[in-house]
Amino acid sequence: TTPAEVCIVSDTKSTYYTKHNAGDGAHLSLIGELARRFNETAVPFRHVLLADLLQKGLVPPQKFYIITNLLMLTGLERKQLMERFEEEKATVLWMYAPGVFFPENGPSAANIQNLLGIGMKMEVRNMAPAIALKDGWGVKSAVNPNISGPWFFPQDGFGEVIGTMSDGVPALVSWEKNGARHYFSTLMYRSEE
Repeated sequence: TTPAEVCIVSDTKSTYYTKHNAGDGAHLSLIGELARRFNETAVPFRHVLLADLLQKGLVPPQKFYIITNLLMLTGLERKQLMERFEEEKATVLWMYAPGVFFPENGPSAANIQNLLGIGMKMEVRNMAPAIALKDGWGVKSAVNPNISGPWFFPQDGFGEVIGTMSDGVPALVSWEKNGARHYFSTLMYRSEE
């Protein structure tokens, strides 16, 4: 049996911070599309809730984490997540708007910046962003599967731009911090165009 080294992380409390069943809500893309298509990767994986991931010893160390709807994070949860990823020297893909809310405020780009440590900008408009990926990433472009908003774009503090909007604005970036490799995607889900 091949061990599961990929971990999809979701959160139940974050569901109360976004709209649902409107065809444009974040959860449709962050979880629905991932659940519908992830089996096509043919890799063993586990799906855990944030509360379980943060409970010491419950979830074994993983090589790769996909962070879905962790929209609302407390200060302690932010600290615990980063400590875990750095200790494991994990690779982490942060989707859409991780930590965009604290329990007492949000949404704001500053809240995401507080979590990830990279500069962010929020655009309040509905759209389905499409990004062009640089060579070597398997596909040339990706598009968000639904029209939604607001959107969050990395501004500075990252190491590499992997994908951009048509106007050159970074939308998929990577950086390393304390032994962990991080990726941030503006998209809720990366669907090939």
